[in-house]
Amino acid sequence: MPGGFSLAQTRSTLQTLYGLGPLRQDALFLVALTMEPVSRLTSEAEASAWLSTVAQTYAARVGISYVVSSGSTGGAGRKGAVPAISSAEMQKIRQQEVAHIQQQIQVLARYAGIDLLDGTRSAGREKAVSAELQSELDQAKIELGDEFMTGVLPQFDACKARHFDSYWNWARQDAYEWIQQAIAMCSLDTIRDKHIDLCNATRVQRLKNCANAELLELLSGTAKVLRTSNNSILEPVVQLVDTLHKACQQALENTPVYCELSAPMQPKTRISAEGDVSYTEIARKNEPTYAAFIERIQLAMLSDQVPPIHMSKQTSSGQWMYNREFTSVYFDGLSNIARQGVS
Repeated sequence: MPGGFSLAQTRSTLQTLYGLGPLRQDALFLVALTMEPVSRLTSEAEASAWLSTVAQTYAARVGISYVVSSGSTGGAGRKGAVPAISSAEMQKIRQQEVAHIQQQIQVLARYAGIDLLDGTRSAGREKAVSAELQSELDQAKIELGDEFMTGVLPQFDACKARHFDSYWNWARQDAYEWIQQAIAMCSLDTIRDKHIDLCNATRVQRLKNCANAELLELLSGTAKVLRTSNNSILEPVVQLVDTLHKACQQALENTPVYCELSAPMQPKTRISAEGDVSYTEIARKNEPTYAAFIERIQLAMLSDQVPPIHMSKQTSSGQWMYNREFTSVYFDGLSNIARQGVS
């Protein structure tokens, strides 16, 4: 085929002159493969003439006749004759149909009181809000940098969150495991006479925060079973269960609280003979709990000493001076967290 005679132009010609649809055109191309020209067609006129020959051959093989749109006469028509219509006319008819359908929809919408453009307006408003938020994010990113924006992204998967319902249910399992560990310790000959730690404040506080009627029922039932065993070796375990039962029963009257029960630490730096510096944190002497640590600082305040950790207030001259009142309020709050807890 000549250079300007493309496949799209060929299909358009078959549609316009012979009224052949896409499937008929494909069938005609198969016939054309058996009628390949001897040499390359050099002009559009030669190509049109050859395509006309192929079209007539195809019509003869499938038993159809054409009504040529150019006005040339055709035969009387055989069965299956296809009327010719141009693609432009077909497109125009389709556009008119779509316009008519749209008019009908608009009329029905007005009659029903429906605003067809409400969704478009809403989308426009949301697009404007989205653009404004994106602008604010871009400005924050420019101001704070990529590293900060990446650092504040969520780090936890919601699927890994621990739900409170599950946590409350596991309280009985935690208490049961603690009791079983105590029984195992009492059963060992090597430590049978040793005292079992009943003052694990963190563990007790965790059970107190999860206390409910089912947990109390478990503890009271376990204590009853242990007492009926008449085994003196298990007496420390009975004391443990009684302590847990009493603590959890009192906790039922209050909401769960957070208590700071960890041991306070102090820095320790060591320089070896070779000059190597090592830094560690060790437990503070004579201050096993945060409550004891805070109490020591409060005692220093009573003797008019400025504690190492204190609150300051800016004066009218711009200087920051130690403020005894603010410091007292601060350490009273810390003492409450360490002793009573906060919800």
